Amino acid sequence: MSQIIKIEKVNLWYDKGKPTEVHALKDISIGIEKGDYVAFFGPSGCGKTTMLYAISGIDRFQEGKVLINNRDISGLSNQELAIFRQTGIGIVFQQFNLVPSLNVLKNVALPMLFVGITSEKAEIEARKLLERLDMLQYADRLPFELSGGQQQRIGIARALANNPPIIIADEPLGNLDSKNAQMVLEFLKELNEKDGRTVIMVTHESWSLRDVKTIFYMKDGVIIDTEKTKMNPSSDVIPPVITLTGPNPMMVVKNTKYIEQGAIALDALDGICTVTISGSVDTSTLGSYIITYTSIDKAGNVATDTRTVKVVLTTFDIVATSGPHGTVAPFGITLAKYKSSQTYNITQDDGFKVATLTVDGVNLEVANTFTFLSIDRSHTITATFSDITPPVITLNGADPMSVTKDSMYDELGAVALDALDGKCEVTISGSVDTSVLGSYTITYTSIDKAGNVATKTRIINVTLSPKKDTDTDIDIDDNIKYNKEEKPSIRVLANYLLRGSMDEIRRFETFVNDKFDEKISKEEFCILLNKQFKDGGVGLRKKKAEKIANYLEEIVENRKIIRRIYSILDENPEASISDEINSIRNWLIEGYKGKMSQLKVMAFDQVISDRIRDFIPASKVVEILDLSNNRFGVGFSFRAAQSMAEKLELILSNENDKSNSDNMLEKKL
Repeated sequence: MSQIIKIEKVNLWYDKGKPTEVHALKDISIGIEKGDYVAFFGPSGCGKTTMLYAISGIDRFQEGKVLINNRDISGLSNQELAIFRQTGIGIVFQQFNLVPSLNVLKNVALPMLFVGITSEKAEIEARKLLERLDMLQYADRLPFELSGGQQQRIGIARALANNPPIIIADEPLGNLDSKNAQMVLEFLKELNEKDGRTVIMVTHESWSLRDVKTIFYMKDGVIIDTEKTKMNPSSDVIPPVITLTGPNPMMVVKNTKYIEQGAIALDALDGICTVTISGSVDTSTLGSYIITYTSIDKAGNVATDTRTVKVVLTTFDIVATSGPHGTVAPFGITLAKYKSSQTYNITQDDGFKVATLTVDGVNLEVANTFTFLSIDRSHTITATFSDITPPVITLNGADPMSVTKDSMYDELGAVALDALDGKCEVTISGSVDTSVLGSYTITYTSIDKAGNVATKTRIINVTLSPKKDTDTDIDIDDNIKYNKEEKPSIRVLANYLLRGSMDEIRRFETFVNDKFDEKISKEEFCILLNKQFKDGGVGLRKKKAEKIANYLEEIVENRKIIRRIYSILDENPEASISDEINSIRNWLIEGYKGKMSQLKVMAFDQVISDRIRDFIPASKVVEILDLSNNRFGVGFSFRAAQSMAEKLELILSNENDKSNSDNMLEKKL
């Protein structure tokens, strides 16, 4: 088989020529065949991960060659290496490295978007990958909402995004429990054996080498040994799996011929195995008989299974119904109301099927009595009726629902329908305080006549500004531009800066509006705020009026930065906006007394950038700012997170809606 990777005399140093110099890889020369399953095995610090980074082009080696499909990657530019890592290899990291602000589906679709695939097609392919890893039900969740094993499976799906021929796994089991580690190993084996991909894994756990075909043993940056593994029958400890052909138990009518249905045995290594059958059936005598099936594979593993054959007087067909099927105990049965017809199999104490009972249930309203005839005597059973299906509750309106702060919340209610009773009454519990930002839960409960209970909830998010589809200057076509409306919602701003009577707030709104329209200067604005209400002002103290005026100037300046960001991204979605993000962040943390570590600053900048691009909704900002660093958050206190989120929303456009973010993502990717 041809070599897909060839490494020739590779040497790699860190801090070469310095007192801290480390010779990480020493004269490495190996070949990896196409379709092989390879592991670099050794203690921590032996150079295993460095070997992977050299193969993937992440770390630059100083001497030697690494040829991937006969192409030397040491001569590739940074851009060419980026393309190679996007399409030539898929990397599975120990720390998962998922984008915390993107949901599972977008994390998997992201690599496809970077190579020019449209967002629509990328999400279709991402869903297929998630379905293959049994993770499709988590498509809309954020990474911190998943377990470690689930995050690693998402990492594997992302590595497969552009269908690379080579999969590189850097300690993929390091952060997993034993159950999830086994699942990951099974999938890596499937990628190698079923897909034919070349899999390269780094590990220091010997038990994880079970499926590996080639092992490179490493120590102190050197390959000290190479082992080719092979599986043989003596290592097979799993017995065959026997599958019976035909029903179990099987009913045979007295004095008829018994036809043996047989069984099939399959072994993981040997394929189909021989099955021997023991036991016999005498159809002239009523009773139960046992047939035993035995299979032995090449490794000597034994598997057995049995079938029960009952010789009875007669047999009956079973008519399946959607209603509950009761059991004669001894002669009482429960039926579902209003069903057109139900057929039950009636059995005697010896387990032989002797009769069936068909009940017409169209007009069954009360308990009734039915008679059926068995082989030897007539029996009477009493039927009772019950409705076991709870109502189905359907909410009116959206879930979740967004409500503007200080607006009127209108409860839209819900409808409950029961299969038997029709419409059911719905009770509502929970309340919404629109004067306080946050999420509220409304619970809807319905009980039908049979006492079955159904519940459903709706989430109400009280936000500074709702998302709108009108009054926007966005062009709805292939050349959508970001909204550059300069003024934020005057009502929201007024409520944020001033806690007064409605008359004071309305007058304050007018002054703020005039200030934004540059009808009045900063000095005139301060005078109007300071003037008594009866004289046409707002009645604020001079210092507070100046403070609000200065704050308003800051909002205007930061909104100009936002406009500049949108303009930059319109022209080049890949352009750097780090300076602008830095200015906005410094304004948001003014007055914050807590410590700002480098990690905290980087995480906060990422949240600001994602919110500007509308990758995350306003309702999620406080939650992410409040989350700790080890849960992919920023680590602010809840009060600080809430204050900074409110300030951020004040400088963002009202029309910064989803259509903008979807278009931005498509243009970027």
